[in-house]
Amino acid sequence: MTETPVVEPVPAAEPIRDPVTVITPPAERPAFLTPPCWERLDFLPFPYAHGGPGVMAYGTQKTWSGSARFEYGTSFDGLDRRGFGLLVEHSSRFGFDFQWDSFEEDLGGGFTDELRLTDLNLMFRVAQNEHYLVRAGLGANILDDAFGTDGGFNVTAKADFFPAEPLVISAEVDLGTIGQAEYFHAAGRVGLMLDRFELFSGYDYRSIGGVALQGTMFGVQVWF
Repeated sequence: MTETPVVEPVPAAEPIRDPVTVITPPAERPAFLTPPCWERLDFLPFPYAHGGPGVMAYGTQKTWSGSARFEYGTSFDGLDRRGFGLLVEHSSRFGFDFQWDSFEEDLGGGFTDELRLTDLNLMFRVAQNEHYLVRAGLGANILDDAFGTDGGFNVTAKADFFPAEPLVISAEVDLGTIGQAEYFHAAGRVGLMLDRFELFSGYDYRSIGGVALQGTMFGVQVWF
């Protein structure tokens, strides 16, 4: 008797699959980082208050700051200057700057010449962090002397630096006009903080129509 051969079933062929394309999701886009000079900061009561590194800090909830400055300048050669300055600014970066100066020159023979110079500026802080403030502004100049009163426009830049307690370094530059004359002003100060009082010394230079008014200055600034 012949045996019937056993036929093994042929496995069904696996269906042909399309190659799988693996799509890698794009890396998450990094969040935009605000440059430190544009971050929102509030104010301390005065530079280095509560151990801070300057006059601005995070989350202090003091949204405005001010300083009043009284100064005396002299050329040690017959020209003296007395000045008062006021700066008030908000955490929105806007502020107001006022400066008044009285110059008195000894002409000899008991005669003196005097002029008064005022400038008013609307300020905006273009850069800030815990260690420095940089401001720019536009405003007006007013000169008053024995011959009358003249006015003109003013462009200003001011900066305060707080490198380490109790040191404060300040600088300012003004460009503008008074009447038909060109006006230029530059000043630099180095101060030491004693609580909210800054004792400072520096140099002040002004040119009005080519006439220079300059000298060493000393004074005190009160931060509030």
